[in-house]
Parts: sequence; C-alpha cells; structure tokens
Amino acid sequence: MLLTYANLTIANSAPYNQDYRDIYYQPQNGFEESNHTFIHANHLPQRFANLHAGQAFCIGEIGFGSGLNALNTIDHFLRHARSQSHLHYCSVEKHPIELNTLKTLHQNWCQPQIRAQLYQQYPHNHSGIHTLHLHPRIHLHLLLGDAHDLLPQLHAKIDAWYLDGFAPQQKPPMLASPPICPYCAHQPPHHHPLQL
Repeated sequence: MLLTYANLTIANSAPYNQDYRDIYYQPQNGFEESNHTFIHANHLPQRFANLHAGQAFCIGEIGFGSGLNALNTIDHFLRHARSQSHLHYCSVEKHPIELNTLKTLHQNWCQPQIRAQLYQQYPHNHSGIHTLHLHPRIHLHLLLGDAHDLLPQLHAKIDAWYLDGFAPQQKPPMLASPPICPYCAHQPPHHHPLQL
C-alpha cells in the first residue's frame, strides 16, 4: 500500500508540516535540539562507548520525519562506539517525506556516505517494515504506516526511545492511547540484537 507523503512546505529554511501545524526542527539549531532532547538526555555518548565488541544498541523512534535524529545518532555512534558494536535504529513514520525534499533538507548535514545509502535504499511511501543497511554496523529499520499497527510487530529490546517531536495537542490519539505508551514503558534496558 502506498502512503500519503508528508504535507510539507519550507518557509525561511524551516520545514513545516501543514497537517500537524508544526515545524520539524529549528533550521538554525536542529542538531543542538536533537543533542539536548535525545542524545544527551539518554546519555548516548557514554552508553555507546560502553558497548562491548559484538554488542548491539537499539533505538526506537516515533516519527522519522526528516531523519535528523537518525543521522545525528548515527554520527554520535560512529564517533563513540567501539568498532565491533552495532546500532539498530527503528523508526515509525506514517507520512514519509518525498526523497527530493529530503535531499534538499539534508544539504550540508553530517555523514554524507550514510545519507547516500539512505537515498539509494529509501522505500519512498511504500508501507511496511523496511531494513536499510546504511553501514556494515548500522541498520535503519523504517516502519512506514500507522504506529498502532506496526509497533506490535517490532520484536526488539529497545534501549532508548525517541518520542514524536510534533506538538502533542496535534496528535493525541497516537501519544495518549495504547498500545504505544504501554509498549514503550515496559521495554527493559537490555542490549539485544533486533529480531524482525
């Protein structure tokens, strides 16, 4: 099934979602916001550095959006984690951004080789669970569709959750009702490889 692409406009360099009436990130400090809200709040540099050889770290995200958090997390992982550890990044998105728009947003962002792999393997608006091998040690699992349908299929031990950054009042059904919040709340902090 084909999903509806994000209803997105760009004004003053800020990507704005017309349906949720909110921006994806502040254009001047998007990575700083990501670092404060997700990277450092979850102590990821230290946790990545403490991974053992062969150990995997798994992140769950509600709302892939522009991919800013994913690319920022990957950048930190490659800078801090041991060379034989792995990252699984699982992200749900109901309205993906069109590829050409994504490339426009990503201009001058970090990790150009990772971005090139993302563009090459991008599933566009095809619903379902898609595994993108962005690096020998980094796997992006894009769950495209409704989070209520897809998250129960995610048989993984999540080490850190990133919850949707859009204004909560615009999305009360997703953030306030089961199964998502109970699912997130009961994930133990184990370091297990993803099993899909």
